[in-house]
Parts: sequence; C-alpha cells; structure tokens
Amino acid sequence: MLSRQKQHHKLVSTWLGVSKRIGSVTAVEDEESLCRPVSLTQCQLCVIVVDNPEQSLPTCLLSHRDMRVLVLTTSRKSGKLTDWLQQGATDVVSLKKAAAARHAISRLI
Repeated sequence: MLSRQKQHHKLVSTWLGVSKRIGSVTAVEDEESLCRPVSLTQCQLCVIVVDNPEQSLPTCLLSHRDMRVLVLTTSRKSGKLTDWLQQGATDVVSLKKAAAARHAISRLI
C-alpha cells in the first residue's frame, strides 16, 4: 500500500485486515519503495492513495499487468476513470466513501 500519510496507512490496513485472504500488509511512503522488485512480486493487491486526481500512478505498475491496483483518492471526486485505467488501475474510489472503498477492496481480494 502506497500513501504518504500515516493515517491513510492505518485506515486502509484496517480495511485490508478484515479479510482472512490477506496475509500481510506492507505500507510504503514513496514510489521507490513500492517499485522494488521484491515488493511487487509478493503483492496481490496494490492500494495507492493519491492526493491529487491529476496525479499519475508509478510507471513500474505497467510491467505488472496481472496485479490488481486500487486507487483511493483523498478528494470526493476520483477523476476520470479512463485515465486511471489507462495507467493500470483496476478500480478507483474516493477514500471519503468508506463503504465503497471497503466494497472495492473485498471485490478485488
């Protein structure tokens, strides 16, 4: 899970921890940590929290097309879905819509 803010790590880790299918959650604060080869090969679901709907996803995700990528935006609006999907996202949900975010996580797991 990639987020620059600790409170997002805590919140999303709690949501992920509800499922018995998740063995562990690794929280990173920068793209460099996320893009380490070991990190991505062990990742079944990558959750990325973005502060700006115009932000782009780390380019290292493009080489892992089979990985599910959930983008959680901190704003109410998530931006254009097609833009996120073209970058490799599987789904995009606002972090402020907790029920929808939890549903997206359970669906992608």
